[in-house]
Amino acid sequence: GGAAIFVSEHCPPEKRGFYTGFIQASVVGGFVLSLVVVLACKLAMSDATWAAWGWRVPFVLSLALLAISLWMRLKLSESPVFQAMRAEGRQAKNPFAESFTYPGNPKRLFVALFGVAAGLTVIWYTAMFRGLSFLTGPMRVDETAAEIIVGICALFGMMFFVFFGALSDKVGRKAPIVWGYALTLVLL
Repeated sequence: GGAAIFVSEHCPPEKRGFYTGFIQASVVGGFVLSLVVVLACKLAMSDATWAAWGWRVPFVLSLALLAISLWMRLKLSESPVFQAMRAEGRQAKNPFAESFTYPGNPKRLFVALFGVAAGLTVIWYTAMFRGLSFLTGPMRVDETAAEIIVGICALFGMMFFVFFGALSDKVGRKAPIVWGYALTLVLL
């Protein structure tokens, strides 16, 4: 959420959907990267080692990503919008409380949280992890092969976040979300 806000405040207003589409695609990219790390670790060790303690190695490696992301955040400057608000003295004294008390915001927060973020998250995680579970369970596909299949599908799906983000710049934000949810109910 913070990254999407940061990007949307730095990009041209008529391209916000396109640019923030990359933020959503990067979430999927993180999933694909995690699969690559897991598969590389499994390849580098025996099945017995993986089962005994090797499965912990990807978690330890993720600490490096945490350090990199913290370093990146500390190096970022505030957005031009925030800097202008601070210069004008319009900076919120208690942003958390004000986000709930500003007129009209409770409805906006509800729609953003439950109508957009929760729907997108539920759909994406259901597709990725249920697909993986279905392949390794009822379909009896080898675990590694299933992870590769799901990873390729996720990689392919990344471009749709950017495409539909760009589309939302032309047709508005609501239509791609509503149509996407409807198609998901039918196709998933």
